[in-house]
Amino acid sequence: MNKKWNYSNMSRINKNIIIHDFESKLIGVKKAKRTYVNIECKICNYKKLIRVSQYIKYSECTNCNNRVPLTLEKVKSRSIEIHGDKFIIHNLDFRKDNQGESRSFIDIECIDCNNRWWVSTNKHINRGQGCGGKCKQHVNRKYQVEVLKSNSSLADQKYKLYFVRFIHKITNDQFYKVGKTCKTINQRFSGKEYSNYLIEQCQVVEGTHLWVAEQEDIFINKYKKYKYNPNESFSGYTECFNQDIVKEF
Repeated sequence: MNKKWNYSNMSRINKNIIIHDFESKLIGVKKAKRTYVNIECKICNYKKLIRVSQYIKYSECTNCNNRVPLTLEKVKSRSIEIHGDKFIIHNLDFRKDNQGESRSFIDIECIDCNNRWWVSTNKHINRGQGCGGKCKQHVNRKYQVEVLKSNSSLADQKYKLYFVRFIHKITNDQFYKVGKTCKTINQRFSGKEYSNYLIEQCQVVEGTHLWVAEQEDIFINKYKKYKYNPNESFSGYTECFNQDIVKEF
């Protein structure tokens, strides 16, 4: 067993899971040594042998709703960290899968194309699954504006229209990006996909979701001749412009 893990620190991860013992196994053709742990759920008495790395990552009982408190707010926060403001999380539910084990699912809506569906939290959060290719970037914004016009509850939400500068920490690749968010700029770009960039806030204007979406569409269409494709793609890369765009201001 890796000396890093013992009964004490493993038990602190989830107080409703009992840690029994550890086992070492040789896995795969190359016989790589992996450490497993025997766990038991205090609530449903479900027992399972699981990789230590998997337990650390998920720390849950897959046989009941005994999870390290997974709330709708936590799912929303994680979704923004990974995907930015591309999705609206409406609801969180726990359901039995084909093997009879309980899994968490979310009622999710893509802001860009208005597609709404249920998906497992694991796919959306841990695997980073997005809209599944149903969005078309060249029609996203116009379609979104039409959706907002017909939904006052979404249209009247407070949003920010931002204009920021990206500077790559290694290659020094520099460009600008426009976009919208309901969070702060730091929260919007807190995901790992932006970790290689320094991001400077140039301007932020607040307004309703509908107004901000309309202004974003106008801006992108007006300055499309400055469109720029970053060397590293990320969520929102289609809304980037080269440095010549500053000549317009």
